[in-house]
Formats: sequence, structure tokens, C-alpha cells
Amino acid sequence: MSGMKRIRRLGTLRFVGGLLALLYLGGCHDDTAGSPSTETAPPQECEDGTLGCPCYNNDSCNEGLECLADVCEEPGAEETDSG
Repeated sequence: MSGMKRIRRLGTLRFVGGLLALLYLGGCHDDTAGSPSTETAPPQECEDGTLGCPCYNNDSCNEGLECLADVCEEPGAEETDSG
């Protein structure tokens, strides 16, 4: 009987090991595949140097705009502290 117990135990261990492997692999899928990035990036239609878009690398904007807090704004538009 000792041999039968060993065979059963081996079968049970294989089953449990396989089940754990499936559970582990099942939890490794990418939920964000095919979804838009969650990084904060300007919309595609936003060109650097234009109103409401990021400034150029040299902290400048197109003519008639100024760079405030890394965003091109109309002159006179200043950051306000509402606190």
C-alpha cells in the first residue's frame, strides 16, 4: 500500500502545482493593452509653441505668445494664486 499512497501523493502534488501555475500565469496579463496611455501628454493636435500648448525647448512660443509655467499663453495671462 505504501506505493499507492506515494502515487496518489505525487498525483495530488502535480495537480496542486499545475493549479498554482495557472493561477500565477492568469494574473500576469496586461490590462492596459490597447487602451490609451495614462501619462499626461498634450493632445496630438497640440503643437509646441502654440496657445495652450507646451513651450519650445528654449522656453519660447510663437509670435504674440509668452511661456508661463511651460505653457504658451497670451501676454498678460499670469498665474493666479486663488488662496
